[in-house]
Amino acid sequence: MAKRFTNGFHSWRDTFFEMAQAITIEWTKDNPQGLVKEYQEAQGHAGLYDLAELLSDKFEKQHKGREWDGEFFEEVEVFVQKELFP
Repeated sequence: MAKRFTNGFHSWRDTFFEMAQAITIEWTKDNPQGLVKEYQEAQGHAGLYDLAELLSDKFEKQHKGREWDGEFFEEVEVFVQKELFP
């Protein structure tokens, strides 16, 4: 089944990059926490790919049709903190 991009591919691509970056920052810490640790322990490195895709899809759905006016990065930061460290 082909992947559907809620807000178009370019929006999803940008979101995926930001999610992957946030995951990488946590993953490279001496003692990663939250979902990064859970996914790494349960699925190995490939689990982090799945986590980035899952978070990207969720963020895009929550912001369906939204036009960004400079607040994208702030929204991503809030979302990442909420999702990675529930």
